[in-house]
Amino acid sequence: MLSVVISSFNEFENLFFWQSLKMLSYSNFQLELLVVDGGSTDGTWEKLQSYSLTKILLENSNRSKRLKVGVSKAQGEMILLHHSRTLLTEDALSGLYEKCHQRIWGGFRHSFDKKKMGLLFTSFYSNNIRFKLRGVVYLDHGLFFHRELISLKEFPEVPIFEDTLISYKLRKGAKPILLEETIKTSAIRFERNGFLKQALRNQMAKLKFYLQSDFESIDRHYEKNLNLNR
Repeated sequence: MLSVVISSFNEFENLFFWQSLKMLSYSNFQLELLVVDGGSTDGTWEKLQSYSLTKILLENSNRSKRLKVGVSKAQGEMILLHHSRTLLTEDALSGLYEKCHQRIWGGFRHSFDKKKMGLLFTSFYSNNIRFKLRGVVYLDHGLFFHRELISLKEFPEVPIFEDTLISYKLRKGAKPILLEETIKTSAIRFERNGFLKQALRNQMAKLKFYLQSDFESIDRHYEKNLNLNR
């Protein structure tokens, strides 16, 4: 069985979140859908009550903590950590479902919902360099893994770069698999900050991570005026 874990916080106006929930809820595949909410104040939690899925309220928590709790409750052999601003397609779901019994981990091909040159290059880099050469899979790639490849105690509880740390644990056992299906992620950060400013902010966050700066300070700088990763 496939378990899909989604972290949510104030997603009421996030169309990607609700479109994905609708698709997953009406899927013909045998899957388990879990949404762990951080105590939304905009009506997200109330709206979730109309969906037939496992709902967990975890107030005053960061995204990595919510994902960890979701994984701890999941029953599937394969677990997909679904980013709240990423749109999963039926084809992508089918491609992963067929591999539920395989001891693999990885993600899907990345794309943005806007077709601008800088964003196309960012997706190209993400698919062909960071993924294939460095073995790091971000959440907006649709990070999935067979539950036997990582223990719950290995999951980090940090405000940012939890996907990188999870990848470090998983790649000790095997290289990630890039599935051929493409999923789409919101370009909201680049739209709000502008491409150059956001690209520089991304690289600065990575540099601070490699220099082992405090995760809280990295997160504050990365989320300045946005507060999307909550």
